[in-house]
Amino acid sequence: MLARRFPELQPVLGEMAEDHVEISGVLARVEELAGELAATGSPDRRPASWGTGRRLLRRTARCSR
Repeated sequence: MLARRFPELQPVLGEMAEDHVEISGVLARVEELAGELAATGSPDRRPASWGTGRRLLRRTARCSR
């Protein structure tokens, strides 16, 4: 394992693992929203829950912690 071979990288590797969890949450939410878009057939009829991209990212990041 990389952390055993290079212990000085442990803090960076920990942060990368946290980032991975956050990005996975964002991607899951994007897939969910894409499915909702496919179901409605038009971006003009998007659900009110979509909100803005910035709000989506904040909400997703909070959920993944």
